[in-house]
Parts: sequence; C-alpha cells; structure tokens
Amino acid sequence: MFNNFFCVNYEIITKVFRNKDYPFLSTILSLVIYQFFTVLFIIDFITFQILKRRDIIMEREITYGIILISLLIISNYVFFSHNNRSMKIWNEYLNYNKSKRMKYRLFSYILMITIIILNVFAVYSLRNNIYWF
Repeated sequence: MFNNFFCVNYEIITKVFRNKDYPFLSTILSLVIYQFFTVLFIIDFITFQILKRRDIIMEREITYGIILISLLIISNYVFFSHNNRSMKIWNEYLNYNKSKRMKYRLFSYILMITIIILNVFAVYSLRNNIYWF
C-alpha cells in the first residue's frame, strides 16, 4: 500500500504540479510530510488524550522534530532509490488497469485528507483543552 501511496504522490507531482526537474525528491518530501504528521498526531494523541499530560507537549523541543524529519527523509530515500525501486514501482503502477489505479488514488486522497483533519482536531483540542473521551 505504501508503494501505491508513493505512486499517487508521484503522479500528483508530475502531472498536477508539473515538476519535471526533481519529481523523485519532491515525492520523497511529500511522503515525509505525511509520515511526520502521522507520527506527530500519534504522539499528541497518546500524551494529551490518553495520558492527559499537556505539559509534555508544551515542553517539546524542535530538535526532536528535525531529527525525526531527517531520519524519515534518509530512510525513504534509501528505500526508494535502492536498485531503482521507485521506477520499478512506478512502471508496475502504470500497468494497472484504470479501475485499480482509481481505487488506489481514492484511497490515497482519503488518507491524505484524514491525516490533515486528524492533525487539525488534535491541535484544536490541545489548544482549547478538549478531551475526546
């Protein structure tokens, strides 16, 4: 599924944004953004909603975020560039029929929107001190 998410992001970057210069790196960076926001939501959800500890979130340093983003960039770059894996995945994705590609596109769009909405809810609940349960 992660491979298909990569392909949908690659398709968005090359066709919608028409990035012909660095499409691979741009796709890696977009994947890292979604991964980072997913990890950020999980950490915030556990510390604020489950543990009910707002002080831990407020004292968090920015260096941990920079380290996490750097590790995500390196790991995704190595994963997709090893043996030209990204182009193999992309060519396999292009060989899918239209209905299968549309299904993966729809799933990826839902995933992107869900990540954004969950982070907005997490920030809103943290800012206004609202507990979900």
